[in-house]
Amino acid sequence: MKMTNGLIDALLTALSQKEFISGATKQTGYAIYRNLRILTEENKDYTKMIGELLKKYGKENENGGYYIDQDDKDAMDAFYKELVPISNMIVDVNLYQIDKKDFDLPYCETATPQQYALIEECLVKNEPESDEK
Repeated sequence: MKMTNGLIDALLTALSQKEFISGATKQTGYAIYRNLRILTEENKDYTKMIGELLKKYGKENENGGYYIDQDDKDAMDAFYKELVPISNMIVDVNLYQIDKKDFDLPYCETATPQQYALIEECLVKNEPESDEK
């Protein structure tokens, strides 16, 4: 499946929510666990680039991490100017998908409707189109 780095990161964030990890069972649970492993590996380079850009344009906090000051418009603009092209790069990801009939995503209090839709879109196999008219 062709995905952007930004979409990979968004899907990984969605799947990493506690209720999805602890509440998913059967084929859906397996698909979540397997795809978490796949996406974590695929996301490493993108995460590294974000870290490098945060160091380049951001400020160090008391814990040694970096952040972009929301009031520093120049830093924000420069950060996003470099990040957006990387976020939009296409990566071919071999996600594990299951049949729609086997897809049963548990309730997750912290998940947004967009995250539910993204998970279903990426984890459920496309049904073949019927030739019937």
